[in-house]
Amino acid sequence: MNVIFWDTETNGLQKQHSVLSISAIKADIEINENKINSQITDRYERFYFRKPNEKIGIEAINVNGLTDDVIKIERNNANYPEYFYNDINSFHLFCSDTKHFVGHNISFDKKYINFGLKHIFCTMKTNTYIIKLKNANGKIKFPSLNETAHFYEIETNKNELHNSMYDSYIAYQIFCKMLGNEKSKGKVMKFLSKS
Repeated sequence: MNVIFWDTETNGLQKQHSVLSISAIKADIEINENKINSQITDRYERFYFRKPNEKIGIEAINVNGLTDDVIKIERNNANYPEYFYNDINSFHLFCSDTKHFVGHNISFDKKYINFGLKHIFCTMKTNTYIIKLKNANGKIKFPSLNETAHFYEIETNKNELHNSMYDSYIAYQIFCKMLGNEKSKGKVMKFLSKS
């Protein structure tokens, strides 16, 4: 079956903030007699400018580095629209043959799209009580993408984190590792069994 792993980088944390980049990896995942085969079959990556008159979200840009100059370089004379809200149908088309969607904190990313996703799997929430990291108050917290990757012994490049394509790929690697982990395998299999 197709599974899409995706991520956005935005100009802030609210729904009204602009999507600056969106990336997705489409993978064919096949399970036969407890053996898992996975192969990336397609990729989607686009960069967009902030909506006209939207102020720069300094905190967000300090994290993702997507200044106007960087976006201009990444777009490289692209022939797709300058703003995400004018191009969302393109991502919808990319997703149209898929029913299963995975992301780290996927509920954040899906608030920026205007179409439904049939089945979603969050590598952040699903791993919260598997990894059991604690915050400063001693309460269990949501693990970051990097913390989750570390738990599954996936090497990450901290300079690449918060790049939507890189984060999509790390989420893909985490998902594949979860299939081989006794604590998480059942959750992944339940998700994949949905039709």
